[in-house]
Amino acid sequence: MDRHAAGGLLHDIGKIGVSDSILHKPDKLTEDEWADMRRHPKIGYDMIRDIGFLSGAAKIVLEHHERFDGKGYPAASPPTRFCSAPGSSCWPTPSTR
Repeated sequence: MDRHAAGGLLHDIGKIGVSDSILHKPDKLTEDEWADMRRHPKIGYDMIRDIGFLSGAAKIVLEHHERFDGKGYPAASPPTRFCSAPGSSCWPTPSTR
């Protein structure tokens, strides 16, 4: 399986570290609950980054909620380059005017 397929399948694996009461809450999340939810990409990244055959998917898991306008998470900053995985080819990001 390539890193993109693995990243797609595992992108939300970090939700294992988020409380079920938050994941299954039928109402709008509070700011504190959203803060917990926004941790799931980093949790997932930490879970798989050192597993040899999954390490290529780790950056995809980490960055799957990032946005070019810098309003994503967990880093909340616009990337200067788009890289699909560590060691892969990178391209300049499109202008966000």
